[in-house]
Amino acid sequence: MSIRIKGLAFAYRNFVLRVDELAFSSGKVTSIVGPNGAGKTTLLKCISAVLPVKKGTLYVDGKDIATLKSYERARLISYVPQEHGAAFNFVVLDFVLMGRAAYVPLFSVPSKEDVRIAAAALDFVGLGGFAERTYAEPGRWPSNRKSSFSMNRLHSSTPSMNARFWSSCGSWPWRKKRPFS
Repeated sequence: MSIRIKGLAFAYRNFVLRVDELAFSSGKVTSIVGPNGAGKTTLLKCISAVLPVKKGTLYVDGKDIATLKSYERARLISYVPQEHGAAFNFVVLDFVLMGRAAYVPLFSVPSKEDVRIAAAALDFVGLGGFAERTYAEPGRWPSNRKSSFSMNRLHSSTPSMNARFWSSCGSWPWRKKRPFS
């Protein structure tokens, strides 16, 4: 999966992000580094379509992101924010299962296969034992554990581009775990 940006511009009231040309090759890990306020998160939000972009400025595998339907974008790109404030106290498995939303038809419930994929994502990183615990209970989880659940939500969405947008590498859930060793 490749990303190509050409002529991207996005503005907040006191900040303008301009990217004349930038490309990310498939099969590689890319880090975006810079000082606070430089536009790293804004760029990642534009790439993941959290923020709107104009037609003809952002392509994922040759597809113009601005012309895709939301479920088509969701199947291509996932976004994990730095912090996630849950409005409801879901159990962890249901929170991770929300990553499958792009594959569940409107007014339907997730299939047994969707539940299996979400549970497998938790098991993969050794968090399967937390599946039935509540997610949003104040003070229940350290922020790095909540980050792990958010990453599992991304993994359960099975996007073509497994984009992990993280700004604090100290909380990366895979930092100590070696799933393939």
